[in-house]
Formats: sequence, C-alpha cells, structure tokens
Amino acid sequence: MTAKVTEELSVGLTGEMLQALAIATEFQGMKPSQYGRQAILERLVREGFLQHPAQKLVNAAATNSK
Repeated sequence: MTAKVTEELSVGLTGEMLQALAIATEFQGMKPSQYGRQAILERLVREGFLQHPAQKLVNAAATNSK
C-alpha cells in the first residue's frame, strides 16, 4: 500500500535539468512527479529528517516476532 499524495509543490528547473529529467524518467519508466517524489524521499531519509516508509514495516515485523 502506498501513501496518498495530499500536497503539491512547484519547483523551478533549468533547461539542462529539465532535459536530464526527461531522459531519466523515460529510462526509468516514471513520470517526472514520481521521480521528484522519490528523489525528495531519498534525500530526506539520508539526511535523517524522515524515516523511510519501509523501515516502519521492518520495525513492526521485528516487534511482532518477539
């Protein structure tokens, strides 16, 4: 189950970023908004501002197995 997106954010991109995003999303088979959400999530987790959603499942499984 995935979290429901309830908020929107507008971001500015340079022409070079937009071209790179077009290539990346075509290669990955994603929409630009999906790619952006994934990039934001990865950075927030890496910098410690957010717990990865999958980690909650791991923690729950570990608690239930005790």
